[in-house]
Amino acid sequence: MAIDINKLIKDFDYLLQKETENKFFIRKSLVENSKEEYYLNKSFKDLTLGRTLITIFEDKNKKKLLELEEDFEYWEWVATIYYYSMLKVAKAIIAKKGYQTDDHYATLCALAKLFVVKNELDLKVIELFKEATELFEQKYILLRNYPAACGGWGQN
Repeated sequence: MAIDINKLIKDFDYLLQKETENKFFIRKSLVENSKEEYYLNKSFKDLTLGRTLITIFEDKNKKKLLELEEDFEYWEWVATIYYYSMLKVAKAIIAKKGYQTDDHYATLCALAKLFVVKNELDLKVIELFKEATELFEQKYILLRNYPAACGGWGQN
């Protein structure tokens, strides 16, 4: 998947300046670099929860103990948990540089500007992050638009 690194860098500069009363995308933060451990700890908890769910899904005895149906699986949540774990690691390294992001695309732009340009992160990582973000957002947008596409929740 080709990625336009120059566009990401340009968008970083734009998003850094774009802020409204209720929303920011990227901002310089004097305290954010102290949150690196916070984001990493949250990421590790996400990984633990994801592994726990996988263990439950793959073990019939655990399902029985939890009174779940034998064929119970919910892999979408495992994928979501792992996606957010990856996002929190990204936010941690961005925080280490003294920045904060409040948007998935802004995080991608920050990774490009703060790390790829300086050869501190391989472009392939950004490509994989972008692909994961797009897949996540497609799933989220599909779910979010489901009620409107079907005439609203609970309507025939």
